[in-house]
Amino acid sequence: MAAGPEHTKHSDKPAAGRAAPRRLRRVAMQLDDEVVQHFKKLAAEGGNGDRYTALINAALLEYVQSLKRGGADAPAGALAREIRQQLERLFSTNS
Repeated sequence: MAAGPEHTKHSDKPAAGRAAPRRLRRVAMQLDDEVVQHFKKLAAEGGNGDRYTALINAALLEYVQSLKRGGADAPAGALAREIRQQLERLFSTNS
């Protein structure tokens, strides 16, 4: 499978808990339909139906940061916890 060029952009607004703008990279990837539908449903329930990819990114970012902090003894459980916490924070700020 040939990879296309990757694109980057800088977010103008800082993410929660961050002082500096984030650097985002556009990538093409394949996800299980169950994963996509789950995040689309969560985004729609939070009034952000078109931002499901931001939820996926937030969940993955939290997971990576957890690994860097030395956490995630059980990676699958840690990922589930991080996704849940990130979604709770996201939805609480949109209410």
